[in-house]
Amino acid sequence: MDGLLTTLRRTQTSKVVAVVRLLRVGLFARRAALVGMAMMIVASYVHLTVHDPALFPLQPESPIIPIIALILLAWILWAGGRSWSLDLRHQERQAPSAA
Repeated sequence: MDGLLTTLRRTQTSKVVAVVRLLRVGLFARRAALVGMAMMIVASYVHLTVHDPALFPLQPESPIIPIIALILLAWILWAGGRSWSLDLRHQERQAPSAA
C-alpha cells in the first residue's frame, strides 16, 4: 500500500509541474488552467474530507491554497494568456495580414 501511495503522489506531482510549466510559458494557457482547476477541485475535496493532520503537515486546516489557486486559474481561463502567451504570438504569425 505504501508503494502505491508513493507512486500516486509522484504522478500527481508531475502533472502539477507540467501544468505550471505550461502556464509559465503561456502555451495552451486556457487548457492548462482547466486541467489545473480540476486538480485543485480534487485537492479541495481531499482537504475537506481527510481529517488527519499528519497527511498535510505544511497545510492549514482549511483548503486555503487550493481555493486561491482556483481563483487564479479561473482568471487565466477567463482572460487567457494575454500578452505573455505563446499561443497569441503563434496565432499572430499565422494570421493573414490585411492589406
